[in-house]
Amino acid sequence: MRFLAGFAVFVLMALNAPSQASNALQSRINALDQRLAKIASGVDDSRWRIQGCTNYPYHDNPRAGLGERRLLNDLRRGLRQGLYCLAGQSSAGRLHPFHENKAVALLKLLESPLPKTVRCVADESYAFAMARLPPRPDDLNQGFDQLAPDAPFPALVIDTYRISGFVTRKHEAPVYRDFFKMDERQIEQHLSGTPQRLRGMHRYRDRASLLFHEMTHWLGFTHGNLEPDVVTLYETCCFNGSDFIRNREQNARFRDQACEILRDAELWDATPYRQTRLWHYKGYNSFRQAMSQAYD
Repeated sequence: MRFLAGFAVFVLMALNAPSQASNALQSRINALDQRLAKIASGVDDSRWRIQGCTNYPYHDNPRAGLGERRLLNDLRRGLRQGLYCLAGQSSAGRLHPFHENKAVALLKLLESPLPKTVRCVADESYAFAMARLPPRPDDLNQGFDQLAPDAPFPALVIDTYRISGFVTRKHEAPVYRDFFKMDERQIEQHLSGTPQRLRGMHRYRDRASLLFHEMTHWLGFTHGNLEPDVVTLYETCCFNGSDFIRNREQNARFRDQACEILRDAELWDATPYRQTRLWHYKGYNSFRQAMSQAYD
């Protein structure tokens, strides 16, 4: 009887362990959210440096001056939704434990005393936003170095001009004429007056997903077809698809596909070398391409 009673206690403790771990992770996510809420209300915090974002989110924002508060609220929403998703505490359900571990790793970085820099620029990047990757021997940080050499890891740059959906003003007139098919009046207006937002130039709507997307790059993940594109999978699964797809049914299908890939134990239990093999063998490397074909 003593053995059975002891065994019952052991089983009960084992069943409660995941719940206790989840509660601890939830408490950390909530604490981070409260910290960002205080910064948004005007409390100084040396761990976060928000620079040049009074005009955020869009270059043509008519209510400039509240940009930093908007940015911090977008950061809060993105982190809560993304971290809860990776921790298996969202409508996506439980993912593979690999991703909960990545949520913990990102939280650890965000809780650290390292200053996190978020800088807004206007028409300085062809990307909507860009993240500095962790220090590494290759040249994958070269683009960020050119844009913000004085912003050490971890840092983000957001181009409010690009998010607005405007065509860059950095080209010469023939480029607008030949590539963008703009007439002389449009070119003149674009270069000297009101910037142009042409058909096909995307105005980013789910900014919280964009910010979480970029912060997951701080874990060292990059885009590519040779290995799992973790960043795209996280954004698609945790934020209901792609910002580039307006059709809800299509987005729901891509969301579900991304979540299923993130649950694939064979893939996430594998060594990095075998992961690259499985990524191709299972056809997962075509996921991003299939989604881009559905862009509006």
